[in-house]
Amino acid sequence: MWLGQDLISTKYRLPPSPANLVERLRLQLLLDKANGRKLTTISAPAGFGKTTLLLQWAQRLAQDGRRIAWLSLDADDDEVRRFLCYLIAALQTVDADIGKSALTLLRSSPILPTESVLAGVINDLEQLGCSLVMMLDDTHWLQSPAVIQVLESLLSYAPANVHFVLAGRGVVPLAAARLKVHGQMIDLHETDLRFDLAETDDFLNRRHDLALSRDDLIVLQHRTEGWIAGLQLASLSLDRRVERSAFIKSFSGTDRDIADFLANDVFIRQPRALQDFMLRTAFLDRLNAEVCAAVTGQAVSESAALLAILSEAISSSYRSMMGPIGSDIITFSPISCAIEWNGAPLPKSRTCTAGRRTGTRARAT
Repeated sequence: MWLGQDLISTKYRLPPSPANLVERLRLQLLLDKANGRKLTTISAPAGFGKTTLLLQWAQRLAQDGRRIAWLSLDADDDEVRRFLCYLIAALQTVDADIGKSALTLLRSSPILPTESVLAGVINDLEQLGCSLVMMLDDTHWLQSPAVIQVLESLLSYAPANVHFVLAGRGVVPLAAARLKVHGQMIDLHETDLRFDLAETDDFLNRRHDLALSRDDLIVLQHRTEGWIAGLQLASLSLDRRVERSAFIKSFSGTDRDIADFLANDVFIRQPRALQDFMLRTAFLDRLNAEVCAAVTGQAVSESAALLAILSEAISSSYRSMMGPIGSDIITFSPISCAIEWNGAPLPKSRTCTAGRRTGTRARAT
């Protein structure tokens, strides 16, 4: 039984908002309509900038004096005791007294006292005395009926000063129809998150300094349909090319075709040692030097050096497709983001380690 004694603090700390990003003001204005309502949902496939949008909105809300609690979810959080421990830890970043007695009860009782824990948390929230936005990122991991029931109870009984934001790759199976009917819910979808032409121009020409013509921008916008990950990959492919217009006209097809084409184009231009390292570690959810060394058979110092190169690449190029990066752990490998997030295959000339072939997962914590 998981007792919640060892929590990963970076999961419930609001990450810093990355610099030099496209300011998605039109979406933030849509999200601002959530003021006074109970729930906002943001659902879209990978590579649509959900986390980045949340961080930008959190910064905007904080400037207006709103209090923000944050929780990044993963597959292990689809267990009700663990979920509640992390949720309380996130809320305690706003006020250390929220859920204090409930957390003690969670960790001490062999039988899960869900109703008592929820009552304690909700009563503490009512005493908070300020507006609070609770953001849960990657909610697609939450599927178990017990966890869904906890979320529904929180949405039903939380006081009016608390607003919940759920962001993930699919709609959480909540019975939220009542909230929608009563105007208590705002929802954004894939269609809303796609870059429009002005945002594509900002992203490629002002942020990446590619100096593309309007015609080229229109072609890219049309071919990628504003899919941010596709535009990100395109920017990497275009960065050192002279004949950019010809390259832009050379690819077409579905998002998956574009992801395959662009990711392979980006991948094959990397040094051989980095290619091998990326493929051998692609099945890992989180990377650090020790875990990568164990997987690849390299020295820890060699893995650390390659991770430093990847970290720099993530910092400058992959940020909109990645989660927050800690001081010594990279969350999701870049090759997974670039090639696998949209279902595109790995380059046919290369193979991964046994971990990928057998479908096993590994994590550094």
